[in-house]
Amino acid sequence: MKREMKYIYKITAGLISLCLFSASVGRVDTFAEQSGDVSAVTETEETEYAESSAEWQEISPDPVFSDKSRPQSAYPAAYNGGKGVEQINSFLSSSLSPTRSQGKYGSCWAFSAMALAESYMIRTDDARTPANTDYSERLLIHNSYSEGTNPIYGDSAGDYLEYEGKSENELLMLGGNEIFAAQTLFKWKGAADEGMARYSHIGRTSPDWKSVEYTSSARIENCYLLNIREDQDTVKRFIKACGAAAVSYNSPSGNSGITNDAVYNPANNAYYCKDEKEPNHGVCIVGWDDDYSRNNFGKNKPSGDGAWLCRNSWQEDGKLLYGSSSYDSYFWLSYEDKTLSQEAYVFKMQSASEFLDHNYYYDANLHDFASSDAGEDGLIETANVFPVPEGANTQELKAVAFQTMTDMTGDDRSFEVRIYNGLKEAKDPESGKLAAALKGELATGGIYTLRLASPVTVEPGTSFSIVVRVNGGKKTVDYEIPGNGISVGLSEGQSFYRNGSGSFTDKVSEYGGNYVISAQTEDLGEIFADRLLISDSSYTVSVGESAMLSAAVLPPEADDTSVVWESSDPAVAEVRDGEITGRSPGNAVITARNRGSGLSASCRLTVTEKTEALREERTRAFTLSGSGDGTSAYISVSYDRAAEYTGKEIMPDKELSATASVKLNGLTEPCITADFVSYNNEDAFEEGITGHDSSESPYFTVVFSVDEELAGKLKKTQSEIALLKQQTAEINAVAGGDKFTYDITPIELNKKNTKVRISADEKGALMTDEDGDLEGLKYIKVRYGGGWHKVPKRDYEIESVDTVNNMFTIRGTGYLSGTLTVRVD
Repeated sequence: MKREMKYIYKITAGLISLCLFSASVGRVDTFAEQSGDVSAVTETEETEYAESSAEWQEISPDPVFSDKSRPQSAYPAAYNGGKGVEQINSFLSSSLSPTRSQGKYGSCWAFSAMALAESYMIRTDDARTPANTDYSERLLIHNSYSEGTNPIYGDSAGDYLEYEGKSENELLMLGGNEIFAAQTLFKWKGAADEGMARYSHIGRTSPDWKSVEYTSSARIENCYLLNIREDQDTVKRFIKACGAAAVSYNSPSGNSGITNDAVYNPANNAYYCKDEKEPNHGVCIVGWDDDYSRNNFGKNKPSGDGAWLCRNSWQEDGKLLYGSSSYDSYFWLSYEDKTLSQEAYVFKMQSASEFLDHNYYYDANLHDFASSDAGEDGLIETANVFPVPEGANTQELKAVAFQTMTDMTGDDRSFEVRIYNGLKEAKDPESGKLAAALKGELATGGIYTLRLASPVTVEPGTSFSIVVRVNGGKKTVDYEIPGNGISVGLSEGQSFYRNGSGSFTDKVSEYGGNYVISAQTEDLGEIFADRLLISDSSYTVSVGESAMLSAAVLPPEADDTSVVWESSDPAVAEVRDGEITGRSPGNAVITARNRGSGLSASCRLTVTEKTEALREERTRAFTLSGSGDGTSAYISVSYDRAAEYTGKEIMPDKELSATASVKLNGLTEPCITADFVSYNNEDAFEEGITGHDSSESPYFTVVFSVDEELAGKLKKTQSEIALLKQQTAEINAVAGGDKFTYDITPIELNKKNTKVRISADEKGALMTDEDGDLEGLKYIKVRYGGGWHKVPKRDYEIESVDTVNNMFTIRGTGYLSGTLTVRVD
């Protein structure tokens, strides 16, 4: 095999990027669109297995096939709801869930993956709406980068992740891609409701990760790999059928929504980069307009019209839909953008009513993958053998799945799947009865789930095999390989290959791990629920406010996973399908109940008076930090997970307050006052927080001063007032309930470790103006505490100037004390 098994490509999971990585993708064909569904029928073929008791089942993993007779005009030039802002926003709000914010983390890949899942479910499941569909990105990230345990076979020898033991913040910054997401979801680890692991609770609370690992509100069925650069039409049709397509491109800041006028025109919300750059950020395409004018773009313009309508992940709760400067939520990306990835990914999902009970696969962890081409005999087949554990229920095998991310070029894009049951020899995948046979065509690479028309009954203590031939037998199904921080293992009797017409060979001695082939079964016996999880044990809302709670019945394969909700006091709070609404101040218990088992779980709900204050969950999103320079403190309000706030909500006079108190000599009267005097980014407070890094995050300058008049009334002497100016002051800043304390220590200019630096428009001979101030003086900085700090003019006076020697003497006033002579070099 090492001689014949020719290595053709490897996709490396490079974690230095925040977006999707590059993969080898060939031409992908178009497919038919029929009333929102897409399917295909292929011609029946003669086969060497025709004499078997199993008849071939024609199958089309939709959407897969090209209907070349369908006129191109049948597909609209625009798919976005209309030309105006109102029409587009109506389209977005009615067909897609509200946008979310990834904050400062490298988690765009998880947000685009969950947007794919959400958009498909909203489009196809009548019970799912934009308001009640929100899947947990945080759980997807944790499940992807944490070592899992195979629910059927336990730990796999040789499989491990180096990321185990890292902090959650480190995992959030690793980055990822849609294939990572698809691999995790194909192990039935999600998609789970947001309440199972809330992104807004990062750094505050964490769920019992093992309990929620395999919770799912929707499961992935297919992951399609498309080529957006060579076949835009196919991507458009997939978007119409499934809701969205995930892509990556180069954003000026992969970690934030900062842009520049070279690539982005905020007036038209249009983005185009003329230079080839590596993608660093993932988004979802949700629409398009072939006639979007090239003149709408910025300084650099594409050669032709046309743009994709993209959904971003830096805006919380969808408060900002499409419009001017809405890059954080929705924007137009030129068809010709030079950084746009070749690969586009689309998910097809399953609702809970379609769930099966058991998922047979090897390796519960993340992995890279590769493929091989056929050997000298020109034909290659791959197989996985799965034992049914002793003590398990009798099961019906109802679906199989496999991954093939190879080129789908040429005329032959066929696949064949054969299922052998009751194997007599563990090392021969064909030593049992041929129980089922499937065949069809694939128009794209991807990961596919194929449903059997007639289930195959498998018994505990026996083994069955899944044999797969793809692309006319020219290539293998993908197999696992190690990657950055990823190790894969393989045990004897699990995966096999065959070149030509000979016998199967155990892959255990070959490079890499198992073939990516799985089987899904349903128990014939009844499965009872044994646990019920609820997302929050306590919660607070105000009157008129609504919030979503989530519940999960375990195990997921239980026959009855339905949940009914009830409130102990509907006058205080109502609940419907997990959505709670506060009606009047008071307390209530919200209970989720599984009728079949009698299991229940409760949340203690507090309903408060409706106020202008922010919700508890939102206020906790604030992070305050600060530094002082004598009489001032810079109190910064972090944007992290607080991008939903508008400027009015966090204006200093409304949501942010500060006090100062003298810690020494026991003075309690407010002789020291605190005032907000300036903001570094006034537009941020007028229009909402727009910056996404430390340089743009709004902060307030808080100035502290001694109220001498008040001090006089308190019969304080001038010396006592001077003493107050030199004491350590404790500053308390409050933003939406989040408190920050910072100590300011007085600075003496004449201390040995104190240094002064100046900046002037002109260096050389010092000149003074009519008031005796240095001409052209920009600022003075004092070095203390390991750093340089600007000193406002109110805290020093220029006592004397030596124009001959370019020296001047400053005397501290207010908070500074002493004198210091400075030489200008």
